[in-house]
Amino acid sequence: MKQCLEATTQPLQEWEDNYNVKQGYELSVKEIAEDICRELARVASVSVGEKQRMSDLVRKAARLWLEVGQQRCRMFLIMSCSSNEPARSGQASLDRDGTQELVVVPELRRMGNAQGERLDKDELVLDCKGKFSVFYG
Repeated sequence: MKQCLEATTQPLQEWEDNYNVKQGYELSVKEIAEDICRELARVASVSVGEKQRMSDLVRKAARLWLEVGQQRCRMFLIMSCSSNEPARSGQASLDRDGTQELVVVPELRRMGNAQGERLDKDELVLDCKGKFSVFYG
């Protein structure tokens, strides 16, 4: 994880070892920012400045994720009460019956402890139970 974080923060040339890591990271950040802006544009106008701010937000979130990944325990958000992996967005995210699960409050869980032990067990972080709602389209 440390190697990935370092690769994303340095200018790299094609012949360097971590060039592909950085290219993949940059592509992912760009695609995610575009996806979010596309969804926002469905309900409101999105200016060039707002697109840049969204890109900055996605970049900061990705960096935070890489930094958190270096910690001895792993924190993760549960963004769905169902076990199915949600579709990205739009019509593809609706269930067969036309419903869509929405996150009211994501659930925060932890794997492991501060000593880097118990990585096989995840537990709810105190007072961080998720709340989910179903929207009927």
